[in-house]
Amino acid sequence: MRKSLGTIFVYLIFISVLFSLIAYAAQDEFLETIIGKRTPIEREIFLENVFIIIATMIFTFILTLLRSKFSKWQYVIVSVIQFLIISLLGYFLVVVLKTGFVGFYRASCLSFVASVAIGLYFIREELFLTFDKKRFGELFKISVHYLSVMMLMKLVEVLGRFLLKEYSSLEDIGIYSIGIRIASIVMFVLTSFTTAWYPYSMAIRNDADRDEKVNKTHQLFYIVSGTIAVFILVFRSELIWFFAPTYTKSYHVIPILMFSNIASATIYFYQLGVNYTRQTKFISIGGFCSVLVTGLTSLFLIKSYGAVGYATATLLGMLTWAGLQKYFGHKLVPIKFSYHVVYLFIATYLIACIIPAFIDPWLNDISLIWRMGYKFGLSFVILIPLFIFGYFKFKSDIHKLWDKYFPFGVRKSF
Repeated sequence: MRKSLGTIFVYLIFISVLFSLIAYAAQDEFLETIIGKRTPIEREIFLENVFIIIATMIFTFILTLLRSKFSKWQYVIVSVIQFLIISLLGYFLVVVLKTGFVGFYRASCLSFVASVAIGLYFIREELFLTFDKKRFGELFKISVHYLSVMMLMKLVEVLGRFLLKEYSSLEDIGIYSIGIRIASIVMFVLTSFTTAWYPYSMAIRNDADRDEKVNKTHQLFYIVSGTIAVFILVFRSELIWFFAPTYTKSYHVIPILMFSNIASATIYFYQLGVNYTRQTKFISIGGFCSVLVTGLTSLFLIKSYGAVGYATATLLGMLTWAGLQKYFGHKLVPIKFSYHVVYLFIATYLIACIIPAFIDPWLNDISLIWRMGYKFGLSFVILIPLFIFGYFKFKSDIHKLWDKYFPFGVRKSF
């Protein structure tokens, strides 16, 4: 443990220092080429992004350790503190103090300072400054294909921002940024789920009832994702008002980006065959094709549709990656998935996209309390088919949980 955790931690420190030096040296060229101007605000945002990237690495390292230790309350504390500070302080800076979108970057930095400091205290007994060259080689061999995919995707993300600036407007960059922040709310749950699912899925790879367990989790994933997505879609006008009232055009970007986020999480099911056989080269192949699709479609869509076009290109690229992982994974280890829940999820998602777009103009004329009430009711109505499906698929599990927490015979009497 000392070798592995020490090697990873020392490597993160080294990469952070190296990245900071390169970013600082290249900031003028980056701002001039990508952003197009070098005012004090752009410089501040650039440096804040550098800090956020480094802090995100350390933050992810902390959360991964807390998950592996099953320190659920410490994990909750670190995650919630980060979320509350960025939400409440971001709202205060942007709406109350009217700092503009730069306020969100300031809030993000402060949220990471607080959460990382608390997280490092929680994992203080697992922090080692030891580096083992052999262990680093073993870790790198496993992760190099994941690394190549992430680098390609980050590269295409930077390319997309550049194309938005060149062929659209700086406003579209802001619209996309706010859209991705709101759309990423769903990842607060899905990231925890997928991180917990990976070691479990590897542990059951030789079980006789493996496919049954995988399908059960697969169905639960879409039910939970659909439930969260519907509430975000129905309340997206209120979320925009809360996070960035001036970026109302993010309304149509959020559904596309959130669907892309959910699609990215599905690879933890469809990629199982690749993981079981350790043929990680297929991850690189899928990632390369995904980046190619995203890059080419961005060139055509951004010119005409701006942020919406880039969001659509991102979605197409993610669907390409998930589809290829499904294809390669099934070839290596055939797993029979049940797709009824997928069709139901897509239908529910589309309904939640369309209906609010028609009723939001009408609801804007009534009080906030009534509007929230109507939208809560609408969300539950849209989710009825998904809830019914989930009840019949997980009937026995629901009854067991009910009897566990309400052992008074209420269910049977009812």
